[in-house]
Amino acid sequence: MIFSDELNHASLIDGCRLSRARVIRFRHRDPEHLASQLREHRAAAPAAIVITESVFSLHGLGFIAVSSVTNMDLPVIVAMVMIVSAFIVLANLIVDIAYGFIDPRVKLVA
Repeated sequence: MIFSDELNHASLIDGCRLSRARVIRFRHRDPEHLASQLREHRAAAPAAIVITESVFSLHGLGFIAVSSVTNMDLPVIVAMVMIVSAFIVLANLIVDIAYGFIDPRVKLVA
């Protein structure tokens, strides 16, 4: 039986699935929940492995954006808009420079 942190990286989750062992997920940063899961499954699992990692999966910018809008967290919303805007400006700059190399009709003037 494997006890796995719910925020473990996908590669650890895949490894647990491929082991064909029974996997019990416990809440992230909740040792009491892990202890209760271990007590609950003690009879069914005389040998068990607890898997956690030091770098956890990131929820991503989408999750942060949705949760900040839901919680009306204005500073996070402003930061998200600035980050997305910076990526758009950077992408447009890269495309403009690439046009100069790809299309011979486009000239770079100073």
